[in-house]
Amino acid sequence: MPPSPQYTPQQPESKEKLIQGLRTVIQRMKEAEPTLEKASKQHTVSHPSFGGLNAKEWFLLVEMHYRHHLLQLERLKQGLAL
Repeated sequence: MPPSPQYTPQQPESKEKLIQGLRTVIQRMKEAEPTLEKASKQHTVSHPSFGGLNAKEWFLLVEMHYRHHLLQLERLKQGLAL
């Protein structure tokens, strides 16, 4: 997806803010996970690229998104090591 104010967050003010933001995401994911089994699979919310996703699919998408960025980080580190 192209960058846009709707989907692209502002850069964190500091490394500490970034770390705190990641910790907040982890905590919220832990709180939300137990409720997923009760969520209806018929109720969906549209994703700009993937179409309608239910709650469990949105939840799994968060992990996939972070994994994607961690792989990007590894590629950047390998490129800098050359």
